[in-house]
Amino acid sequence: MKQTALTKERVFSYDTRRFNFAELIQDILLADMADPALSLEHIHRLDKAKSSHLLTFASDQNLYFHNKYYDSPKLPKLLAAYRDFVSTVIAPQFADDQLIVQAKPTFRIHLPNNTAIPSDTGGDPSRPGLHCDADYNHPDVEFNFWVPFTQCLPDNTLHLESAPGKGDFRPMLLNNGQVLRFWGARCMHHNKINAQGPTRVSFDFRVMNKSDWDAISPTWRERVATVQRRIKFTLGNYYMLYNKNTQRFSHHETVEETISLPKPWVASGYASSVMAR
Repeated sequence: MKQTALTKERVFSYDTRRFNFAELIQDILLADMADPALSLEHIHRLDKAKSSHLLTFASDQNLYFHNKYYDSPKLPKLLAAYRDFVSTVIAPQFADDQLIVQAKPTFRIHLPNNTAIPSDTGGDPSRPGLHCDADYNHPDVEFNFWVPFTQCLPDNTLHLESAPGKGDFRPMLLNNGQVLRFWGARCMHHNKINAQGPTRVSFDFRVMNKSDWDAISPTWRERVATVQRRIKFTLGNYYMLYNKNTQRFSHHETVEETISLPKPWVASGYASSVMAR
């Protein structure tokens, strides 16, 4: 591993005016609802949320709101902001000029009386979903970035140990505008049943130095995949490549493609730092 210092968790802030993820996600989830002004924290008041089942391994990433997020025609606008965020905020933390980045951030919603990760995994009912990402095929050299868009309370947030094997789980009490970086590949983490409310909405993604990626066996990369959706851990599938020098993203190691940003983003002057997937 090139940067062992990254294994230490860190919380930092970002500019929510430039990276208005909460507004973009609210638009995706609520714009066509009867009450589009409903806050993300109170999204559980909708009938669609009330009928949602308890999240289990079999239904992970398959609640009504998961499908609405991943299938939304508005998702490309969010992904443009995400790439800008990676380029501007995340990439400077890494030593390599090229990074391997999760192509699409994973959406999480922690409804009241529910969890945001499978409740029936981990082997400890008091710590639903207890795991480290290596349990689900992720490489050790990956680092997680967890980005909540609502207030985090002890029952609706991520619980994390400070180092592998420590077992000193603490609730991560962040707010919109903050990011948690942690070594999710090896540090155990879990949820609780959200008995407090309100709803927590977040996304998370993973990044690694390309030199660490290059040290992983190509055979392993082609063989393994995400557990649920069976997305291969390869460029063009789960990951994309980011080049700091060109500020471009690509699904290939040698060919870089660019996309145009939605007009509001171009008008705001962000086009120079956000390039294509």
